Amino acid sequence: MTLTTDYSSLVGVVVGALGAFGISVFTQWRLERHEQTRWKREEEQAAAARTYDHRREAYVAYMALWQERWVSINDPYRSPEDPHPPDDWLDPLWDRQQGIALYGAAAAREKAAQATNALVAYVHGDGFTTSSGERARAATDAFENLRSVARVDLGIRD
Repeated sequence: MTLTTDYSSLVGVVVGALGAFGISVFTQWRLERHEQTRWKREEEQAAAARTYDHRREAYVAYMALWQERWVSINDPYRSPEDPHPPDDWLDPLWDRQQGIALYGAAAAREKAAQATNALVAYVHGDGFTTSSGERARAATDAFENLRSVARVDLGIRD
């Protein structure tokens, strides 16, 4: 064997080893990139699911309390000694509205504020000469508007 033959064999082995190493590095890089993309997509989906749950809980908590207050104030068997609830009776409603303000859509925040204000006007009067029936209609309409916007925001079909 000559020196040239020994170097040719050595060059062939080195080039083959470098090629195999390069291919394995490239394959590993692509797998890591694919894994990072998949992990990021899963993280975004999980965050969206958590946000959805927070929105749903905020809407349900607010609407349940609103309805409970509505039924309570309109109870035909309510004691005549207590014609009006105390001034702070609707304060928990404002607290629940903060959940919608934090997690809800902009339209839902607006409708929740309208529903709260309409219920306050119904319970305590609005300072104007509107009748109780008109205030009741305004309150229930505001509540139904909120319900419609929340259903759309949560993707609930009719």
